Amino acid sequence: MLGSMFSSSSQAALAIGRAMTAAPLPPHAIFAIDGRTGAGKTSFARELTARLAPASLCTIEVESFIEGWSGLADGVAELAQGPLRQFREQGACELRAWDWHVGRWAETVRVPTCGTCAMMLVVGCGSSSAPIAPLLDGSVWIEAAAGLRRQRVNAREGSPDAWWDMWEAQHTALLAQRDSAREATWSL
Repeated sequence: MLGSMFSSSSQAALAIGRAMTAAPLPPHAIFAIDGRTGAGKTSFARELTARLAPASLCTIEVESFIEGWSGLADGVAELAQGPLRQFREQGACELRAWDWHVGRWAETVRVPTCGTCAMMLVVGCGSSSAPIAPLLDGSVWIEAAAGLRRQRVNAREGSPDAWWDMWEAQHTALLAQRDSAREATWSL
């Protein structure tokens, strides 16, 4: 589907939030917010969440549930096969969390912590990739220049030199399987 362009993230959040809630959706809808590292996915997710009904919405960050810097491709496939299918069927799911500080799997978390959600936002690199795409009711692609993205990451977490190329290569491989930017419902 050809994406719709917006001039600002505020304008986009308002319009996309309206579109997401105006159309009839399945009982447990799933939307993705995808883009390259540092493009502004998490910031946009916060802005969009503020415009949606928080009680019926849950959000997961892809990076919280994959096995470290080398786990993007396998991780999104595992998310699609297990937790996201579970959410689609039940409105809740269990996800194994990755502890980035110690570099190993941590506890299993339930999303939402109790009850169910009508809608889930899956935020992060690969969130609208080929393994996940069949489960999506829509997706947002966020574009930003490479220099700006790297500057944002540097400011957020320090130098990405140790992992940047490996992560970008994995995301590029996912994009070769499915052009998430071109297939996005909405683009920023």
